[in-house]
Amino acid sequence: MTEYKTMRNRNKKYYQTFFLLLIFLTAYSLQLNATVRFVSKTGLSIPPYTSWETAADSIQKCINICVFGDTIYVANGVYEEQVVMINGLSLIGAGTDSCVVDSRQLVTLQNYKTIDMKNNCLVKGLYILSSNDFDYGYGIYTEAQSGLITLNKFSNANSGIELYGSNVEAYKNYCFNVRTGISVANSNSIVRKNELFMTSSTGAGVSGIFITAFSSNYQPIIDSNCIISNYGRGVRKSIGASPIIKNNLIQFIQYGAEGIFLSTSDSTKIYNNLIIIGTGQIGIDNNDVVSCQVLNNYIFGGEINSPQGIYVSSWDTVKNNVVTNTTRGIVAGNPQNLVVKYNNLWNNEINYTNLTPDTTNLSVDPMIVNDDTTQGDLDFHLQMYSPLIDAGDPTILDRDGSRSDIGLYGGPYGWTYTYQDLAPRPPHNVTATIEEGLVKLT
Repeated sequence: MTEYKTMRNRNKKYYQTFFLLLIFLTAYSLQLNATVRFVSKTGLSIPPYTSWETAADSIQKCINICVFGDTIYVANGVYEEQVVMINGLSLIGAGTDSCVVDSRQLVTLQNYKTIDMKNNCLVKGLYILSSNDFDYGYGIYTEAQSGLITLNKFSNANSGIELYGSNVEAYKNYCFNVRTGISVANSNSIVRKNELFMTSSTGAGVSGIFITAFSSNYQPIIDSNCIISNYGRGVRKSIGASPIIKNNLIQFIQYGAEGIFLSTSDSTKIYNNLIIIGTGQIGIDNNDVVSCQVLNNYIFGGEINSPQGIYVSSWDTVKNNVVTNTTRGIVAGNPQNLVVKYNNLWNNEINYTNLTPDTTNLSVDPMIVNDDTTQGDLDFHLQMYSPLIDAGDPTILDRDGSRSDIGLYGGPYGWTYTYQDLAPRPPHNVTATIEEGLVKLT
């Protein structure tokens, strides 16, 4: 029996080694067979397009002879076409300033994709214009389970990037003049460090990032994006999905609806977002998420008629947030089982509506580095001696292991930084008059 076990173990090791060697040889073979090809408006368009001199004059023409693992470099120029990729293809443009894929005269309601991206692909360095009608047209559409979309520019589209049933990462892309910057549907994708400028009205449903799903099992990550908008919603979560929305900057220049809007699902986590709102806007609006964690966000009302900082309902957890300069700071739709602790509400007309805060909540000047746009860029780091330092929930720790600060940079998703010891703020609106030989200060 011992001899049999020894032989079985040897056979098992042999087969493991064999399969590992087979995987390595397959990967190496694919790498050996991979080809670098070129696309250029000045090339001779001679297959297999393996030099700039013989480069294809069309992206799709080049793709049609590619195999898994190939890389295509695209020179500057305007390529008026729709592109269908293959698995394992890298499509790399010369840069978003002058390497353009323009499908505005080709895209229709039935055939609406400028680039149809497949599995294990890379798309980089292209400026993609999709449609003359904001009701349809996707810059990049993908249902792939892996891949990367990075350093591209998008405009003239219903959606710049459409991640449908996909796990592709969208990283450091730039979208403007679109109805939706990035759409995340039935997806566990990571959407990170993209810049989305929604500065014109393109009809109903304008959103920087739109999230939806058939169920709450999908958990996309929306991380460190910059969304500047005149209209609509910064991040809109429709039905389904349980995303993590963290470290984003959302700013409305003129009008708008909500910085972060949430519809029906089991849970959502909203951490360390900076939301700057103005006239007629709400910072965070939980419409119907059963369990929503709202931690370490900073809602800054640019105008005193910014209506609401945070709107929440039962079963939500709202901790370590700062809300300033709004009409109503935190509004409870239904206070049953609502946890509101360790927040700081300052300079709001009404701090709390439909709930009574406990003593863990503060109402003090947060002492950030700069809250006055006339004195330079806004800076929401806490000054030394701010009353919000180490004043958050004691069960939540900062990155340095200390008790969480209240505000934007506290908690595990915040930053470690050196507190500045700034001079006291000078008095504002001081007037002096002389009355009967005395100087009267007001």
